[in-house]
Amino acid sequence: MLCSLGLFMTKEASSRTMSLIPRIKLGETKAVITGPLKDFPTIPDIIIVEGLPEQVMWLCLARNCKGGGRLNFSSSIFQCCCVDVIRVDG
Repeated sequence: MLCSLGLFMTKEASSRTMSLIPRIKLGETKAVITGPLKDFPTIPDIIIVEGLPEQVMWLCLARNCKGGGRLNFSSSIFQCCCVDVIRVDG
């Protein structure tokens, strides 16, 4: 399917990309709750921010404002809302 959509040139490239998508391991997570941050009943482990590219740029700049540094991203630019915007580092 991904080849027929023109996202990848070969089935192998498509398969490799799909195999590298981060996944929650079976039995590792007991529950997932979601909701607006302003109404969330507890301190969340993950916050997903939806915004325009410039808004996300300013958010990234704010992250580094005090201590500097660089941000590292892992992305295949595929299924971005499901995979690429969510990153959990320990």
